[in-house]
Amino acid sequence: SASLNDFVGKVLYVDLWASWCGPCRSQFPYAQQLKSKLSKRQLKKIKFIYISIDNDYDKWKASVDQLSIGGFHFISPANKENSAGQYFSVSSIPRYIIINQEGIVVQENAKRPSDDSLLDDLIRLIK
Repeated sequence: SASLNDFVGKVLYVDLWASWCGPCRSQFPYAQQLKSKLSKRQLKKIKFIYISIDNDYDKWKASVDQLSIGGFHFISPANKENSAGQYFSVSSIPRYIIINQEGIVVQENAKRPSDDSLLDDLIRLIK
């Protein structure tokens, strides 16, 4: 299984969400718009990571397909030990986290994709 360590050297925009979370789902079109504003070179350096806290694998998979969300997808059920939600101390979703190229969390409560200034936050981190 993949882990965030596989992405060292990249800027990561981590989106913690769930299939049943309306506000999470409403942000996905904005995330697609955001990606379309990045150049190919920037897209090589910035990776979009989606971590669902769904407990139901089938509902998660159906949502990913239905919403056609590009990026890297992981599921970390909230009801399991050592979940991503616990790791990042997340009490509510959607929650966005930015990790720099050294693998350090630089924003544990980052802007939502619908915030236009998020683009600059991400590009600024590219070395």
